[in-house]
Amino acid sequence: MKRLSNMLILLISLFILLLSCKGKKQENSTSPRPFPSAGIPQLLSDDEERLEWMTMHIWDRFLDTASFYGSDSLRLNGVAKDEVEKQMGTFVTLLENIPGDKARSAVGRAFSLAEAFSSAHPDSGLLEDFAELFRKYVYDPASPVRDEELWLAFVEPLLASPLAKAEMRGSREWEKKVCSMNRPGTKAPDFAFTELSGRRNSLYGVKADYTVLIFGNPDCNACRGLVEAFRGNPQIGGLISSGALKVVDIYIDEDVEAWKAAGEGYPKEWINGYDHLRRINSDRIYAVRGIPSVYLLDKNKTILLKDAPEDRLLAFLAGLQ
Repeated sequence: MKRLSNMLILLISLFILLLSCKGKKQENSTSPRPFPSAGIPQLLSDDEERLEWMTMHIWDRFLDTASFYGSDSLRLNGVAKDEVEKQMGTFVTLLENIPGDKARSAVGRAFSLAEAFSSAHPDSGLLEDFAELFRKYVYDPASPVRDEELWLAFVEPLLASPLAKAEMRGSREWEKKVCSMNRPGTKAPDFAFTELSGRRNSLYGVKADYTVLIFGNPDCNACRGLVEAFRGNPQIGGLISSGALKVVDIYIDEDVEAWKAAGEGYPKEWINGYDHLRRINSDRIYAVRGIPSVYLLDKNKTILLKDAPEDRLLAFLAGLQ
């Protein structure tokens, strides 16, 4: 956790500043109130303990059922919505820097607080707004910090809640199903593919200590960005050269001729192929919600990272050196 010291100082300072600016109670005011931060107990001096406490308690005072400060198009429980979104960004940053089990516990607690608040104040609309905001950060394919395990920790109790509205259950059930597929710690489904050379291969036919599996498209800007990030990273180049890492890039769309024509754009050391049986899309053995969709597998094809953002993938690979 030493690498987090600067971030911790910044976040702790922010919490202290918010406490000092909390001002007077404004239950009947139409002006936005400051976000009511929870103060960190002085007894906690260890950085990891303070980080975990902040993560667990960031929403305590905002979701206190004792008072409702009003919600409208600009405010959520009296706080400006853009300020609540900033706090959600802080929350997700905190979640990404504590152990996974504790992060999921913090998400579960945040849901319980939001549910209790909405039960006490049924006209607030807070649970739906809170859910959408959290979803934007951890589930939206465009989010740079997306983490399906965190959304699953929220959407499961949401679907079990009597407060969940009927009109949103269909989409949330589908999201739960997607998040439950191919989870870290499970085996990646095998599939056959045809390489650019015409050679037939399969995922399990690729032998390496680690495999980066990419579902991409040569016309995708983010896919090209990932290619350049790999090309410019000598650590990853060393792993590939040694044979410890294989990169398998799979085209899953229909215009195979266009993909072949763009084949020169791929690194020669990658294994580039297309899903000739169309299993990825037709059988939905992987949930590809956006491209590139990237998985990291170990030598037994156990999933280590699912749909990993580029920064998280590169950080993991850097740690293999």
